[in-house]
Amino acid sequence: MAKPGFFEYVADRLVSGAESELAARLTSEALRMLAEGVAEPDRYAVLARLCPQALSAVLAEAGPSVEREASAALAEALAAEEEALDAEMGAGRPGVAAEISAGAKAGVEQIIRRQNVAMADDLARLWYRVAGKAVARTLQGDSRRAVMEDAVRALADKGLETVDYASRRRTSVDAATRRHMVTQASQARARLLVQRCDEHGVALVFTSAHYGARPSHAAWQGKAYGLHGPVTVGGVRYPGLAEATGYGGVAGLCGANCRHTFHPYSPGGTRLPDTRFEAEEDAFGQTSDERYAALQRQRELERRVRKYKRRVAMGQESGLDMAADRARLGRAQAEVRAWCKANGLPRRYDLERAYGVREQPRALRETPEQRAKRQIAELKAAGKAHVHEAAQNKHVPGTKEFEDKRRSLEAKAMKTGAAAYPSQSYFTGTPEEVCRMVERAVGTGEPLIGRDGRWTGRELVDIGRGIGFVVDVDGTETPTGSITIHYSKRGVHGVPRRAE
Repeated sequence: MAKPGFFEYVADRLVSGAESELAARLTSEALRMLAEGVAEPDRYAVLARLCPQALSAVLAEAGPSVEREASAALAEALAAEEEALDAEMGAGRPGVAAEISAGAKAGVEQIIRRQNVAMADDLARLWYRVAGKAVARTLQGDSRRAVMEDAVRALADKGLETVDYASRRRTSVDAATRRHMVTQASQARARLLVQRCDEHGVALVFTSAHYGARPSHAAWQGKAYGLHGPVTVGGVRYPGLAEATGYGGVAGLCGANCRHTFHPYSPGGTRLPDTRFEAEEDAFGQTSDERYAALQRQRELERRVRKYKRRVAMGQESGLDMAADRARLGRAQAEVRAWCKANGLPRRYDLERAYGVREQPRALRETPEQRAKRQIAELKAAGKAHVHEAAQNKHVPGTKEFEDKRRSLEAKAMKTGAAAYPSQSYFTGTPEEVCRMVERAVGTGEPLIGRDGRWTGRELVDIGRGIGFVVDVDGTETPTGSITIHYSKRGVHGVPRRAE
């Protein structure tokens, strides 16, 4: 057999080659007409008529080369499989492999052609909606930069999708193309193997097995089956391949996104794959099912990276900075790095590349201050930045917590014999007023960054009016309008601080 991953390699070559070039040309044309419409709103109606024609012209010029490359890539993959089968089982009946290959090539050309027509049509319809909204905002006086950035995001997120006709689900064109190629190659290879088995009288086959298989496929991987149904050989009953594995169906063996293959099996002569995966579990500390879940999470994080890369690349092609999305890209890449490191997974940089763009963009690295402000905003959005009243009342005279804190300071001074604060810094105002003030101040100041570049969990805020007093060791009280907000798992509380 061809080496594992060969079909994926051939599919990736198409996806990153002619198909990607077609997608990039369609994207550039849509962006050009969008910028023209925003710059000259009066031309929107004309551009709306021209856009479908322009995209169709790009498809007519570049589409056939995509189909030819898909056909050639599939032929190469199947030729390698035929050569491997010849070496393993002996030559087959002349003309059969060529017939199977021709059918598979015709099938994949039709699928790719239909998919690309749908992609261009969908992009034209999306352009009409996005450009119409952008032009309306421009006429209302919104800034061109804001209008274009929002429009580019909309085109980037939905502009290169296609509909799976079986499930009716939308998916990215690159993922769909890769799936079509691998599935067509896998199914053609399976038909070739079945034909060769029939010619040589082989009644049994076994399925391949790999660590991290999807749970529904892990149930049948690495076992022997009757090729054409349940069969008894040498007194052993073997279940049928199709019945046990779903072979022939979209969700089964050799179906969509399935990496499994099957091979001739000889009882007593063929060693079945070891599906215990003890070495892998020892190396990674995960069961096969846990590995599958970890890989699925990695694919999800990679999709997020591609999303922001595509936004940034399209924005930069339109002369926009896209700083917010560049920062989001940096965070998304950091998540992938952390997840792969924690789970012993290799980075798949090929799956982090933006699709259908002229250049791969770079992320905007967050400064420590930006990272801290984002963390504060996330705490606030999650409802974890509420004021912890007990901690806050330690700095509000007249409360039990304030008196308890004062007595604690006195006891500490008496115990150690060292100079200690006679009282804590305190706020003026009622406990309710202080809590409201601190709550409003959350996220409005400057995070305090430590020497290691990490946020200390404190935020310095200038309230802009007198809010209390800072108490020194000698008892001197200094009025202040600044506070330090302390963040903890229990919530937040503010402490008066000396103004800078």
